[in-house]
Amino acid sequence: CIDYCENQFDTLMDALFRTLEEDPSVNVRLAALEAVGRFELSPAMREDLVLTLAEQRDPSLQMALITKLIELREVKALPVFTGIMQNPEVPESIRNRAEFGIKILNM
Repeated sequence: CIDYCENQFDTLMDALFRTLEEDPSVNVRLAALEAVGRFELSPAMREDLVLTLAEQRDPSLQMALITKLIELREVKALPVFTGIMQNPEVPESIRNRAEFGIKILNM
């Protein structure tokens, strides 16, 4: 069962990450993020979340990803947080959340 269960888990996570990155509906992408957040994430999956944040332009998804990465204490997100914080085209609330994340992750 271990190999089978691991294979099924990998398949599930691949589908969730694909949905998180590609679905046209922001609500579906947010639901995928919520589902991903219910599992113990490997370092590679955490890095995928960082990469997903770097590519997202929807403010609600950016906020949710920043929040999740702060919860995970994922320091690899710091450069992305910095880029978001310094981008004047990003809404102020998202820039403020990224700045908060930088402070928390640097503690």
